[in-house]
Amino acid sequence: MTRDELKVVVDMVHACCGGDTKLSTGEKVVDSGAIGTNAPAMRLLVQYGLMEVEDEAGRRIRASWTAAGQELLKPNPI
Repeated sequence: MTRDELKVVVDMVHACCGGDTKLSTGEKVVDSGAIGTNAPAMRLLVQYGLMEVEDEAGRRIRASWTAAGQELLKPNPI
């Protein structure tokens, strides 16, 4: 995938997935909420090194952004 295509998926995950807190550390994680294509989109971002899985079960996945993922979360300069 191109960087622009990955940016679309990153923005979709950021907009559509909920936030949660990892109980053991208090770290913020992204939660697919077992809704629609959220989990597959997050797994795709994991494959590209943009997220790291914290835990998953079926359609639900919780993951955190890597440094590369956080970089794509930044708005594009105009």
